[in-house]
Amino acid sequence: MEASELPDAVATAAPAAEIVVAAAAGVEADGSVSGATPAATGAGSGGGVAAAGAAPAATGTPAGAAGAKLGATAPAPAPTAAASAGDAAELGTPMQLLHSEAIVSHGKVNYRLFGKPNPARPLIVMVHGITAGLHVWNRLAQELAAAGEYVLTYDMFGRGGSILTSPETEHRMPIFVGQLAELLLALGPETQYLSTRPIHLVGQSMGSAVCVGFTEVYGHLVRRLVLMAPAGLPLDLPWAAGLLKLPGLGDLAAAVADVKTMTKDLSVPFFQKEHPASRAAINQMQRFMEQQFVVNKAYTKGLVSTFRHFPLGTLEKSYIAIGKQQVSQDVAGTSSGSSSSSKVPRPTLIVWGKEDKVTPFPNHVAAQKHIPHASFLILDNDGHIDHLYALYDTTRDRLFEFLEVARA
Repeated sequence: MEASELPDAVATAAPAAEIVVAAAAGVEADGSVSGATPAATGAGSGGGVAAAGAAPAATGTPAGAAGAKLGATAPAPAPTAAASAGDAAELGTPMQLLHSEAIVSHGKVNYRLFGKPNPARPLIVMVHGITAGLHVWNRLAQELAAAGEYVLTYDMFGRGGSILTSPETEHRMPIFVGQLAELLLALGPETQYLSTRPIHLVGQSMGSAVCVGFTEVYGHLVRRLVLMAPAGLPLDLPWAAGLLKLPGLGDLAAAVADVKTMTKDLSVPFFQKEHPASRAAINQMQRFMEQQFVVNKAYTKGLVSTFRHFPLGTLEKSYIAIGKQQVSQDVAGTSSGSSSSSKVPRPTLIVWGKEDKVTPFPNHVAAQKHIPHASFLILDNDGHIDHLYALYDTTRDRLFEFLEVARA
C-alpha cells in the first residue's frame, strides 16, 4: 500500500524505505530540547546514541522522505546498562525515569534494552499506554530477556524521558510512528537490528494504536503483533480526558488542576480496584504521573494534545488495512517480505478484559471483524490494564506461547 492510499492518521508518515535521523539537540531546563549538539548525552544509567543527518523535520511532521534507510548502519552508541534484577517491581519504591537516550528528528527518546542481541530471534518492541512510561514493561521484559529474547522498551514522546524538540508539536499518529521507526534505525548498531529481519510488536492501549499505525506503514518489518486493550476503535474516555479535549477550557483545567486530582481521575478507571495487586499498580501509576507533572513541564501539554489530536477512537481503516497484510512464514529469514517464502496473515494476539471501560470490551467484535485471523485472550475481572498486574501470570504465559518463547 502506498503512503498516498493510507488513512489520514498515517498518510504523512515517512515512507517505509527511508527515515531521516537528525542531529542531536540539547535539553533545556524546562524539559524542551533546542540547539544542535554533536552527540546525544547518556542519561541515568544508560549511554548515549547519536546519528548524524539532516536537521530536524518541520514541527508537526514525521521524519523526512530522504535520508538513511531503516535498518542501515549508524554510529555505534555507548553500551546500555544491563537491566537490574530488582527492577521487576517494587511498586513502593521511587521510580527511575531515565535510562539511555537516542536523538531522532523531533527530539530525544528515552529507551531501555533487556537481554542480548539474538540473531535467531526477532527483536521484541514494547509500546506503553497514554499516561504511562516504559516502566510498565519492566517485569515482562526482564522475564523475556531471561528466556533468551532481546527486548526494547521506550517512552513515547511527552512521557517519561522522551521529550519533543518543540512542546507545541501536535501529538498525532505520524509523530509516534516516526519516533519508533527512527529509534530502530538509531539503535541498529547496538541491537544488531536490520530491516531484513522482522520484529515483534507488543502494545498496550494507546501503544497498541501506535503499533497498528506503525504496522500499516512498515508492515514488512512486523512479524507478530500483540495488542493489549487496544485503542483506535470507538471508546469512552474518562471525564477528565474529555474535559482536556475542549479548546480553551481544557487548557485552563490542565493549568489549574490539582496534581493529585488529575492523576486520580486519569488512572483509577484503568483498573479493577478490588485486586490488591491492581491497587498497588494504581499507586505506581499515580506516582509516575505526579513525577511527570513536576519534572516534565511538557507532560500536561502532551496529554492535552494527545486527547485532541491522536486517533484514539478513529483507526478502523488502519485495523482493516493490517488485517489484510501478509508476512513470510520464515521468522528469522532474510526478509519478512521475501518472494521465496510463502505468505500468511500476520499472527496477531489481542488481549482484552471483560471489565475494560476505557477501551470498551465490546470493541473486540470490531477487532475480530477487521483482523479475522487474530487470536484472543479474553480475561474475566480484567479492567484496562490489570492483565499486566493482578492477572500478570496468565498474560505472560499466553504471550510466551504466542511469541514462541523458549521456557526453561
